[in-house]
Amino acid sequence: MNPSHPEGEPMKESNEIREYEERRELGKANVDSGELMLVDPAYLTLEEYPLAAEKLTPEERLEEARRVLDERAIHVPTGGDGTWKIIGTYKITETPIPKEHGGRVAKHQELIRLEFETEPSSPEIKE
Repeated sequence: MNPSHPEGEPMKESNEIREYEERRELGKANVDSGELMLVDPAYLTLEEYPLAAEKLTPEERLEEARRVLDERAIHVPTGGDGTWKIIGTYKITETPIPKEHGGRVAKHQELIRLEFETEPSSPEIKE
């Protein structure tokens, strides 16, 4: 949150657009393979190919799942195993809305960076 302007509060008479960055903990992930994977959950099923999936053997389904993940996922090396905090940095843009249109603030958030931090209680990170 921007400390100079509480969210949802009316803006003072200003046409100034404010931009700032905000770091947030997005969650934690346990890693046993030395890497994390970023993927749209919709690609974790074969629903994209429902008729074809019904005709596949279990081995073929696994191979198809691997192909989809290789083509549509990002593999992120963590440098080791353990519990990792996932931190997102957002670019926040606050645009004042004129008083005659409500006098509030339009807020746009864009994820600009992901960071991985090891948890203090996590086992020693080994490469």
